[in-house]
Amino acid sequence: MTSLSSELEKRLRQLEKEQNNQDKSLTELSDFETEVERLERTLSEIDNYDFKSSHQQTDFNDLRDFKETERLEKELVDIDENTSTSSGTSTYIIALMFNPKSPIEWSGRGWKNKGGGMPYTSEEAQQIFNKLKKQWPNYPLKILKR
Repeated sequence: MTSLSSELEKRLRQLEKEQNNQDKSLTELSDFETEVERLERTLSEIDNYDFKSSHQQTDFNDLRDFKETERLEKELVDIDENTSTSSGTSTYIIALMFNPKSPIEWSGRGWKNKGGGMPYTSEEAQQIFNKLKKQWPNYPLKILKR
């Protein structure tokens, strides 16, 4: 009879252990369910959010600093004037003279309309001219002073 009683006690302990495991799982599921409900409420709030469009026009002039813009523009003009007068060195372009009244200019990567050409020093212009003349020997190329 002791053997039967010890087996019953053993079986009872296993059942208690199993019940504890199930209680723990239920608690975790309950926590999970609470978290899911919280997320659902948040998603519902997002879904039901009422976007109120503002028909008010933004006046960007209010956002601009005109004094700073004028100062920077003046600074740019001063830079342009200084570079054009103080450089002292002439710049040259390489032109393709198919139409001498409106030649196209070499930009370093291809031919561009007037004003799009790459400015070179005299030596650079001569080197590039020789290179281009080798590439296109029959083209009417010319070095022009800008």
